[in-house]
Amino acid sequence: MMTRERELLQQALDALDRAISDDRAYIRECKDAAEAIRAHLAAQPAPVPLTDLQLSEIAVSDEFLLYCSQDEFNEIARAIERAHGIAASPAAPAAPVVPLTEGRITAIANELAFGGGHCNVYELARAIEAAHGITGGSK
Repeated sequence: MMTRERELLQQALDALDRAISDDRAYIRECKDAAEAIRAHLAAQPAPVPLTDLQLSEIAVSDEFLLYCSQDEFNEIARAIERAHGIAASPAAPAAPVVPLTEGRITAIANELAFGGGHCNVYELARAIEAAHGITGGSK
């Protein structure tokens, strides 16, 4: 499921939970709707990392390989995914629903020693986030 859809469903669920407080017929319908949304969200698979082929397509289409090697690109991309909780492990936490802040991207670049590198880590982060459906304002 796209992250934005998940965010909207969670907002609706939160609003329903705040609004329902007694057992009138319309309130029961709201409770049933909230339970249906909750079940739908629980049934969604955890996000998985992009495949090497998907990463290569992003690297080529956005011309990142003009500025960094495929290995450097992959390393940064995997760090961006990990920052969103997207990992190969099925027990990985759900990804945040907003893009990373510039500060978090800078920290990732610095951790990987690419802070002053050739590859535009900010653009790369946004491309990886877009591939995962992560859009909107960052916290």
